[in-house]
Amino acid sequence: MFQYLGVVCLLAIVSVSCGNPIGNEVVDDQQLVLAFVINRHGERTPDSDELSLSNEQEKLRNLTAIEGLEGLTNVAMAALYPPEAEQQWDEGVGKVWQPVPYTAVPLSEDYLRYYSNCAPFTALMKAAKQQSVLQEFRQFDDLIPKLKALTGRNFTEDPLLFETLFDLMRSQVGLGLDIPEWAKPLLPRLGEAARLAYRLYFRTDEMKKIGGGVLLNNFIEAATAISKGKSVSKRLRLFSAHDFNIGALMEVARVRGDQSIPEYGAVFALELYKSRSTGELGVLVILSSVITLIWKLVFSSGS
Repeated sequence: MFQYLGVVCLLAIVSVSCGNPIGNEVVDDQQLVLAFVINRHGERTPDSDELSLSNEQEKLRNLTAIEGLEGLTNVAMAALYPPEAEQQWDEGVGKVWQPVPYTAVPLSEDYLRYYSNCAPFTALMKAAKQQSVLQEFRQFDDLIPKLKALTGRNFTEDPLLFETLFDLMRSQVGLGLDIPEWAKPLLPRLGEAARLAYRLYFRTDEMKKIGGGVLLNNFIEAATAISKGKSVSKRLRLFSAHDFNIGALMEVARVRGDQSIPEYGAVFALELYKSRSTGELGVLVILSSVITLIWKLVFSSGS
């Protein structure tokens, strides 16, 4: 999938404050011709795995009775598109957002959920867990008995539980709840362990290819077609996905940025620009609206 993509040089590293748009001064005479945008969904309720680690399960179920498990909250869904005046149907949430259409495929065919439906990836993850427990997770040997006593689960058998528990805390905060008192002194180290657990999804090159290769190849095929003057539909492609998807696409795109777990609403984008003056193509790489990287790319028709 990399045969058409040649990284010539790093042109610039530009720091921008979170939430600020990238102005035309960055790309000057560049014309945007293709954009792939993948974001982590907004705040959500706990999923079933996270709920199983809570000692307040009934309270959480009552709080999330409308959204259900792993459902987006109203604040996560708000402000996707600002509605026109005639579309503001109430004085609250209706003034700041409106529904938008989207498409989805069955889980068995959804390459964004590779960690749930891909047997080769499952086997690779099993090996990654076993190796990591004997290596990088040894530093948390003192934390594991405490968590087992508090949750009833053995984190040695499944180090991904560190991230599951950390995500439970995130979900509770999103619901307006405080995290449990027992978790507060453990939270800094739990966060470190959760970050390591997140990195397990990209432990090997094969795991990276499975996780992000389809998306990157999709971008490369469209960019190559544009470089050859071919017609390409859907020049803006938006994917609302998960933190694993952002990490996997960054890995196969060989972009090294923040290694922490992407926050809710985090964005990674590949934007293809064409110089109006020279016709040269370049890619703007955007991560979470915090770090902006610009690569100059060459597309060729060779194999």
